[in-house]
Amino acid sequence: MNIKYGLRGSLEPAYPFEKLVEDLEIHGMQIHVENSTVEIGYENEASEESARDVINQMVRLWSLAHNIKVSIDMNLKWTMRADGGKNLSLGLNDGVKMQDFVRVNQTSLFVKACLVKPDLFDSSAFKNNLPLLRKSLTDKSLQKALIYFHEEVLDNERPLYGIYKAIEELCFAVGGREKLARLVGQGVRYVDDLMQTTQIMRHARTQAKRVLVDEECRQRAKILIEAYAGAI
Repeated sequence: MNIKYGLRGSLEPAYPFEKLVEDLEIHGMQIHVENSTVEIGYENEASEESARDVINQMVRLWSLAHNIKVSIDMNLKWTMRADGGKNLSLGLNDGVKMQDFVRVNQTSLFVKACLVKPDLFDSSAFKNNLPLLRKSLTDKSLQKALIYFHEEVLDNERPLYGIYKAIEELCFAVGGREKLARLVGQGVRYVDDLMQTTQIMRHARTQAKRVLVDEECRQRAKILIEAYAGAI
């Protein structure tokens, strides 16, 4: 990647990204993915923090879509020299599994009554989440909900408090539990039961009662986050 400044990192686990090659552009930054290696290039040195935010949100959305954590360590920085070479430096770790990825050669694919004719359909491609990625970089509530879900819910044996914080953030954003529930065609109890159960972990003493099992809480949280993202 011949761009003045950039970052490079590796995705873990690596196996879902075998033979994946794609290029993305967002907010004037160029992203290249090849196997488990991710590079992001930018022209202004001051954009480094924004570049890290882009990659971290990209990985969080990926994790949400596939129900399991992906981690990335963007620990290599470069600066292009006048002679076309790169000055490389290693930084501190910048961390943010996958299930059943599908890469299928095909001539046509019907999705929601629309005919699509790709050369290759790849469920592991980051471009699948590009519209939501753009939204998450401008909507603070979605950004926070994704952070809570990624860091405190996925692969966590005690996910309830993270779910509570993620959904609470979205409730504030839309103006209450009833409005959030409407986004998924449900009554307010759909969110009330979720918040009642997840509130158990907020304090040592609480009036909360367990209404749902942990896995149902995870699924409802995911559905609500995706619905909110689709609505903004």
